[in-house]
Order: sequence, then structure tokens, then C-alpha cells
Amino acid sequence: MKTLPFAVGFVVAFGTGYVCGEFFGFPWWQRLITVVVIVMALEGANQAVGRARARKRR
Repeated sequence: MKTLPFAVGFVVAFGTGYVCGEFFGFPWWQRLITVVVIVMALEGANQAVGRARARKRR
């Protein structure tokens, strides 16, 4: 596996949103923001790793 699949990142993000809601008392809109931020961060890291590997291959 070269990069993290999008589905795994999505599940991790929803898990983080659930934990923040249950343990920290986030309302629904803060949970949603948390999920979006985590998905964007993981996808950005995946793209950075993919580009670094592609640059390394050249």
C-alpha cells in the first residue's frame, strides 16, 4: 500500500468526530468541522507522500 486509502481516512475522521462529541461535548457542527479538517489533513499528507515518492523515482 503506497498511500492511505480515502475510505480509511474517512473512517478515522468519523471516529475522531465521535470521540470529540462523546468525551469533549462537541455539538454537531463542531463534529462536522472536525471530520472535514481531519479528512483534509490526511488527504494532504497522502498527496505529499505520493509526490515525494514520484519525485524520488525520477
